[in-house]
Amino acid sequence: TAPGLVGSLNLNGTSVPGLLGGLEDIDGSVSFDGNRASTQGLSFRYDGQATGRLSGSLTNLQNPQLDFEARLDRLNLDTLREATGVIKSLQGRGTLRIESGVMSRLPFTNLSAQARLDRGLWSLSDLNMSTAGGRLSGSVTADLRAANPAFNGNITFSNADSNQLAGQLLNFSNQISGESDLNLVFQAQGSTTEAFLASLSGRGSLAVRNGRVSGLDLLGPLFGAVEGQLRGNGSAGGFVGAVRGLNTGKFAKLGGSFRLEGGNAITDDFVYAASGFQMKVNGSLALIDRSANLRVIGDLERSSSNGAIGNFLKLPGGTGLRSFAFEVAGPLYQGSSVRDVRLVDPETGASKPSEPGIQGSTP
Repeated sequence: TAPGLVGSLNLNGTSVPGLLGGLEDIDGSVSFDGNRASTQGLSFRYDGQATGRLSGSLTNLQNPQLDFEARLDRLNLDTLREATGVIKSLQGRGTLRIESGVMSRLPFTNLSAQARLDRGLWSLSDLNMSTAGGRLSGSVTADLRAANPAFNGNITFSNADSNQLAGQLLNFSNQISGESDLNLVFQAQGSTTEAFLASLSGRGSLAVRNGRVSGLDLLGPLFGAVEGQLRGNGSAGGFVGAVRGLNTGKFAKLGGSFRLEGGNAITDDFVYAASGFQMKVNGSLALIDRSANLRVIGDLERSSSNGAIGNFLKLPGGTGLRSFAFEVAGPLYQGSSVRDVRLVDPETGASKPSEPGIQGSTP
């Protein structure tokens, strides 16, 4: 636009390359008034058959400033990292609504947010969307100005499906079910998932309700081996046999606070509680290869139904509450990792005599 220019332009079937992979079939009217262009509503098609609508204004084409309201059928926000050329040329703010899409590998629906663009630095505040069977709210910022993009955020998941959340965020599904509330304050760098996780730092808290442990990888060795009951005659060839034979069950509580340092999750108050027993976990877990350095302390209500597990943990016989402890060091991404479990005295921390199967090859 130019000073003194006043008028309007009707668009019909116009195409604009670049933004969102290219806009097609643009329809609507654009008004000009000096150095400002505005529209009450432009409809367009992008990414095949997806449609969108944009209203707002643009001032100063030499240094464009956008004020907008955008509604889109769908959008993969992760792909915006690849469109840095377009993003680095934009400044402005506005309201964004997306019916469906992907953000940080999480499929979502009904996203709404206040968006801000500042030449490669973009942020979403008042963020709200449906994802992982629940709701996500909060704010996220991405700095794409450097070759190594940086991210930070403060997000809360409410009533999310635990299995979906773990599977989509960490590619670690079919381990645990239940309803999760997760708060996460984070910062990270990297253009790949691996680099992002390796640099992840921050803090958070997790609470899982109405849950059930269902896997033998990460949570089986830690929780299921103690809580579940052995089938058959109750005998087991050490810890691995116990884990393989158990039937993991429901729990009343799983959660606690944690901090993130260089891709490691660290906690000293993670609690798991079920009928007749509870455990507290402290230590660290690497988010990439799931290498762990954990200590588990708990109490088991001795009964005839959990005799095999109690015997394996070398608990006193009879009935009543019994304390136990074990340590885990090493990778926890496969069943054989349980050979890295070491029984210890809950009071002194001293090792208990080794049981066949705790260390060595998996049967």
